[in-house]
Amino acid sequence: QAVGKTATKAQNAFFKTIGLYDWTRFVQLVGYDMGKSIIYRNLKIIDDFNKGIIKNNKANKADIARLTDELAELNINVDDGLKWIKRGARHTDEYFTNNVRAGAVRYTNEVVMNPTAASAQKPLLHLRPVSRWIYGLMGFPTAFSNTVLRNVVRNATRDARTLNAGSL
Repeated sequence: QAVGKTATKAQNAFFKTIGLYDWTRFVQLVGYDMGKSIIYRNLKIIDDFNKGIIKNNKANKADIARLTDELAELNINVDDGLKWIKRGARHTDEYFTNNVRAGAVRYTNEVVMNPTAASAQKPLLHLRPVSRWIYGLMGFPTAFSNTVLRNVVRNATRDARTLNAGSL
C-alpha cells in the first residue's frame, strides 16, 4: 500500500494498467455468483434428502450435516431456505434478496480476501509505514495462507470426518 496521495494515485494507475483492478472485480463477480449457486445447491440437496429423493443412510446424513454447516457459515437459516426452495426459489423473492444475496457476499468476502488491517489476515507489522514497503509483496501470500489454505485444511478434515461417519 502506498504512503501519500501521489503514491496512491501512481499505485492505482499501475494496478489498472496491468489489469489487476479488472481481474479483482472479475473474481469478485465470479465469487458472488458461486456463493449464490452454493447456497441454492445445498438447500436443494437438503430438500431432496428430506423428500426421500436422496437415500437416507449414514453417509448421506453426514453429507447433509456438512451442507448445513456450510450454510450456517454463510448465515443461511436452513428452515427458511427450504421454504424459499418450496416457493420456487425465485430471484424476486424477499428471501433471495435479503438472505441469499447476503450469504453470497459473505462467501465472496471469504474467497476474495480483504487486505485491510480490519480483516485480521495479515500481521500489523505488514501495515506499519516503516515496514510496509518490505512486506508489501508478502501481503497477498500471507492473507492467502491465513484464509484460503486454512479453509482447505478445515474442509479436508471435515470431509474426512464425514467419510468416517458414513462408514460406521
